[in-house]
Amino acid sequence: MSDQVVEADIVIIGSGAGGGEAAKLLSKHFNVVIVEEGPHRTSNDFKMKESIAYPELYQDSGARLTVDGAIKILQGKSVGGSTTVNWTSSFRTPQETLLHWNKEFGIHTLTQDSLLSHFLRIENEYGITPWDGEPNLNNQLMANGMSKLGIRHGVIPRNVKGCLNLGYCGMGCPTNAKQSTLINAIPRALENGAKLFSQFRVERLIWKNDKIVEAIAYSVTPTGKIEENKKTLTLKAQHFLLCGGGINTPILLMKSDLPDPYFNIGNRTFLHPVTVSLALFNQKVEAYQGAPQSVYSDQFLWPEDDSLGFKIEAPPIHPALTSSLINQHGSEASEMMKRFSHFQGMIALGRDGFHEQAPGGKIVMTSNGRFGLDYPWNDYLTNGYKKALLTMASIQFEAGARSVYPLHRFARSFERLGEVKSFLDSCSVDRYDLQIVSAHVMGGAAMGSDEKNSVVDNDGRFHHMSNLFIFDGSLFPTSLGVNPTESILSFSSLLTHKLIERIK
Repeated sequence: MSDQVVEADIVIIGSGAGGGEAAKLLSKHFNVVIVEEGPHRTSNDFKMKESIAYPELYQDSGARLTVDGAIKILQGKSVGGSTTVNWTSSFRTPQETLLHWNKEFGIHTLTQDSLLSHFLRIENEYGITPWDGEPNLNNQLMANGMSKLGIRHGVIPRNVKGCLNLGYCGMGCPTNAKQSTLINAIPRALENGAKLFSQFRVERLIWKNDKIVEAIAYSVTPTGKIEENKKTLTLKAQHFLLCGGGINTPILLMKSDLPDPYFNIGNRTFLHPVTVSLALFNQKVEAYQGAPQSVYSDQFLWPEDDSLGFKIEAPPIHPALTSSLINQHGSEASEMMKRFSHFQGMIALGRDGFHEQAPGGKIVMTSNGRFGLDYPWNDYLTNGYKKALLTMASIQFEAGARSVYPLHRFARSFERLGEVKSFLDSCSVDRYDLQIVSAHVMGGAAMGSDEKNSVVDNDGRFHHMSNLFIFDGSLFPTSLGVNPTESILSFSSLLTHKLIERIK
């Protein structure tokens, strides 16, 4: 294919939850073009193997890091974006979050009342209902421990239809049971006449006065490298939607030198930074099979004091990802992985963005000329994660764990809760010591009514461009406190309907 110039009414950059849902709705009325950096892979390509999935379906082959290398970030990169590889946990935006946004940022568009019809439609079309199957043992053990301790917990809603309970959701669903935008929204958009260009990365938006006039994209390999003999795609449209997600959307804004008088682009980028606790059980847990996440607790999400709130879930445990997180080496790592099928895992997702000591990160240019996320660490965050690790260890011991291994650089397997507490009371607070990971990237192009502390207005329109909109997780002014897929789908639905009325 040679260089091309493509014209449309609307160009959508990104095909995940925000872009996919917008494309489905907009393509009923307008000529739409979708541009996706990642490859177009389908169920025939999903082999339930980490060695195949990470290079082709994740940003930086699953090795994306903060600029200091301290936090591992898992973020999707294919047609369907992160919806293709997420673990299907789907929650409505907490009322507490929406009220905070309204009070602190003047966001009046996104309310429980305005979103209700969109939540209901999204839940119906994407099959979002509480998981009605038996939890796998990984989740059941967590529920058992919580029950013994009197910790409130519930069943996770999942966006699946006809799920076969395989457990490899993070590597793409081989049966099309997961209702990602890959199989739900994008096919509907294509049926409506939309065009999809995959393996093209938009590198720059060209603007004049207060309008984007075109977007310049280059062809890339399935792993995301610009091709040696790259092809150029020039996209011209009346309106442009950025839906590349946290990190990617603000980076494109910065590369394009768009007006930013108050230096807000790239600020307040949030991760729900996650800490992990592994527990060894006498019986086989086999946490790699069955619905990956089906039980959760939000009891600690909104603490009455000012401490960091966190949400607890049980993640799937697969060998490559697990071995990249544990700190053992050589014979110690080998012995640990030999017991792999006996491990139970728990994660705590920190609710960053709601306290002055949890301001999130910032997109910065690194010394080699690339952009990345700088996410500072402090005692407030460390103390929250010590509390989370102790809470998870107590649940695991109550569930019958033989030993517990909190992910920390100097941790070992502990056989008593008191040993875990003693270790956490005295352990280092360095950001490299806590083994932090994230799969939820939010913010960086915050919504708000005042352009002094936001990037887009209440309709998702970029403050300084009349035809540029952002309909993805980057517009969150804080983290959510819950897994973001349903929120992004529903926000995109609401904002897209408003855009349709605006254009008409």
